[in-house]
Amino acid sequence: GCMNKRICLCDARTGKLESISLDAHTGWVWNLAFSPQGDTIASADSNGEIRLWNIKPFFSSRGEPLKGHVGRITALAFSYDGYLLYSSSYDTTVCSWNVQSGKQVGDGIATGGSPIWSMSISSDGNRLFVGSGDGILRVLDTQFAEWEADTTICGSGLFGPNQVPRKVAPDGWLRGPDS
Repeated sequence: GCMNKRICLCDARTGKLESISLDAHTGWVWNLAFSPQGDTIASADSNGEIRLWNIKPFFSSRGEPLKGHVGRITALAFSYDGYLLYSSSYDTTVCSWNVQSGKQVGDGIATGGSPIWSMSISSDGNRLFVGSGDGILRVLDTQFAEWEADTTICGSGLFGPNQVPRKVAPDGWLRGPDS
């Protein structure tokens, strides 16, 4: 994503810029995510819009922008099966989207905290981890759309020795760098 509102793709093997450059958004492109199947790209901008793109047979838009946030989209994450897309925003909400229909699933879920900075889904798809500017990691149960836990991560909470980031284990819980 770029400040020129476009999406440019690089060949991961060669590092060369692909010829494709999509005029994607009305605002700066802040986030990109590939679906687990590799057939869809989601892109998000500073105006709160998300776009879905087909990768094959050629790059093409999958319809109208997804709109459900107020303000910049800060993170995107596909469910493990690629059926849902999760988005988070400065507006302190997490939204879920049906990738096939492009429709929002339910209402946005508010964190009750400060703007969201990052988001990651567990490998089994059951938990969504949301980190916000107030130093709290929130854990969302994706099956019931309920917050499971809040953990203060200020200071060294997210990092182990020598500032090595902790990781999300397959069971969905935050683990140390050596576990």
